[in-house]
Amino acid sequence: MNLFKETVVVSLCLCLALCLSSPTLSRVKRIVGGHPADPPPAANLNNAAQTGGGWGQIEDKPVVFVDDDVQQARIYGAVEKRDTQGKQQDEGGEKMYYSFRGIPYAEPPLSVNRFQRPIRKYLEGDVEASKNGNPCVQPSPDGKGVEGDEDCLTLNVYTPKIPSANGAQGELLPVIFWIHGGGYRRGSGLQYDPSDLVMKNTVVVTVQYRLGSLGFLSSEQKDLPGNVGLFDISSALYWTHHYIEGFGGNKSRITVAGQGSGASAAMMLSLNNLTSEWVHGIVAMSGSAISPFAVDSHPSQTYSNITKKSTLCSDKTGVEMVKCMQELGAEDIVKSDSECEEANINNGGFIAGLGEVLTPGPVVEGGNDQWSLPNALEYPVMELITSPSRVGNIPMMTGVTKEETGTGVKGGFKLDILSNLQQSANFINEIMPNKLLSVNSGLLPNQQIAETLKSLFLNPEYLSGLSKSIEGIQEDVNKIVQLTTDALFNLPMFLTSKVWSTTGKTFMYNFDFKPKKSTASHFLAGLPLIRGSEKLESAEISHGEDLIYLFDAKSLDGNSKVHKISEPDDLAMRDRFTSLVAEFARTGTPQLPNSNIKWAPFSAQNSEFLVLSKQPRMETDFRKCQMALWEAFSEVLNSQKCQLLNLQKLLGSQKGLLGGLTGFNNAGKRVQDIQRIRGSLTGGLTGGNINKVIDPLGLGGTAGNNNARPPINQIVDPLGLARPRPTQQNNVQPQQQPSLLGGNRGQNQKPSLVRPLGGLGGNSRPQGGLLG
Repeated sequence: MNLFKETVVVSLCLCLALCLSSPTLSRVKRIVGGHPADPPPAANLNNAAQTGGGWGQIEDKPVVFVDDDVQQARIYGAVEKRDTQGKQQDEGGEKMYYSFRGIPYAEPPLSVNRFQRPIRKYLEGDVEASKNGNPCVQPSPDGKGVEGDEDCLTLNVYTPKIPSANGAQGELLPVIFWIHGGGYRRGSGLQYDPSDLVMKNTVVVTVQYRLGSLGFLSSEQKDLPGNVGLFDISSALYWTHHYIEGFGGNKSRITVAGQGSGASAAMMLSLNNLTSEWVHGIVAMSGSAISPFAVDSHPSQTYSNITKKSTLCSDKTGVEMVKCMQELGAEDIVKSDSECEEANINNGGFIAGLGEVLTPGPVVEGGNDQWSLPNALEYPVMELITSPSRVGNIPMMTGVTKEETGTGVKGGFKLDILSNLQQSANFINEIMPNKLLSVNSGLLPNQQIAETLKSLFLNPEYLSGLSKSIEGIQEDVNKIVQLTTDALFNLPMFLTSKVWSTTGKTFMYNFDFKPKKSTASHFLAGLPLIRGSEKLESAEISHGEDLIYLFDAKSLDGNSKVHKISEPDDLAMRDRFTSLVAEFARTGTPQLPNSNIKWAPFSAQNSEFLVLSKQPRMETDFRKCQMALWEAFSEVLNSQKCQLLNLQKLLGSQKGLLGGLTGFNNAGKRVQDIQRIRGSLTGGLTGGNINKVIDPLGLGGTAGNNNARPPINQIVDPLGLARPRPTQQNNVQPQQQPSLLGGNRGQNQKPSLVRPLGGLGGNSRPQGGLLG
């Protein structure tokens, strides 16, 4: 009898455990907390009623309360008042919304957690979210010091409404998840005041992530694989997906947006199997994942340059090097980054300053080996975006400013450029195009320039075509602006749109609205690309000048407003731009407000794009001959429109950078066919170079080791549910290897199943299924 009772008890316990861990059970998602909290008092909706209600107002503070079976949390935010400048005014000319700032999404990456992937942070009880968190460590805007704090992994939520006091949700709003730019080295989400976007009935999330070496240094070894800054962003996106409904946002309608390097990171999130399901749209401003500044193609050299400059650690290698750098002051690491940046500009000249990775950035880690934790960037990006299974049907809105490099060319790098022009009469016609081609190797699937393409760019007759394509420009400096803008910004955006449009709707724009005064430095101070903007007599339509038409500018710490537009034309452009982004986030199709103009999606045949100017208009054939020249695409260059270039004899049947992958209706099928062939020919191989077997499209390359990579559509274990990792000796903090998006495996525990969204142990609570 006793045995029977014991059996029944054990069975019940097992059933209960299985039920609690079942991923099919619906659970109320919690937000954050600090210690056990009581339910909120009765709501006072005096202020909240204007914006859709809220859990309540306590001393003018909005409160979000979330409860589940284990934890409760109250998050105290702030009521923000937006001066609408005479538009859509409430009484007193103000509209109101809520902000919840400085919410931690991960543990502080301090001490042994420096250079490690983020560990999700669970808090209980009352959370004060009415004050800004810290910007991450970086050089000060004037370059004379260091600002920020390593304890910076926080995010900010801005919303026009929160659930009502009786728990009623109402309509959930689209979410814009903003990733700031700054070359992976500068900037803060706190600088971007999104009040006008919020007024368009969207929920905006801005995120802080580790920068410079602290976020991206990689030795290409398991001791220091890099990309922790990308994992920070991924963790913040995870938090947003699971908790944003508590703030009135729709977790099934998250648009990931960014500018410059932030745009590159946004696109990378959509190409990663672990985060793509949370991305429902992309806004990529002045950047792409195939931009020359998106990925560091020489991380080992960067690592060597940084560690050599860290003199206290220069004699160490491997794990000992990592341990040594974990003990350095953050200021020392920022100083090494600054020295590395200037050395790269000195060596590479103004082209490097305008468009290259100058300090540690994202790296290609290689395919998952099923023993380690999943990687953030497994393959070269061009290889990923030509895979329909990765791109899927995620809509994208992408664009550039008319003269992206104008500020840098006419400002900070003008003396260097004038010196080059004086030293060589052929600088524009021959020398510079070759340099630009080599910088753009990231546009190629295997990051190698094809010999046939290289021979074209060594041919003076072909290069003369580039000069002919800009004959309408008189001054040499302006020619350089156009050539560098085409090669470093227009071409990556154009090729991305060609590939992306084969599987998902793509909307391309060209920003052509000239501000009266440059404002880019309010967001991107210190970025080499915009150096000298404050000294120019008039503003250019250059990199970063479109940001002020989405956001008001604040200081790095977010505590003071540094610029706010007031001119009627500026306000009209902001209304236009914010409406486009908000409508894209809401429906996946941008629409101009109060206009009959329909924004047609981009197609490889017509290259449709919206000119975003004082009088917006749709156009086709985006810089048709110039893009074909840089792509070396004979089909276009032999067309009637480009015949004046007289390049027919040179081109033959040259298919361009993408080898004919884009511009054809069967592009996706061709990629799948090649991958199927590769998979059948390399199945069972345990090493060697698969490129020697078959690789007609150049989709090969290396993955950081000599083992063959699985085709990207045939990756085993895409969610990273890998085998237990063997216990490692002499590794950096082996007992605290966090999972992809957080979780702490606990100290002194045996290796357990790798959970990409949070493991057991440490301060993590038991997880209800894979997603916790």
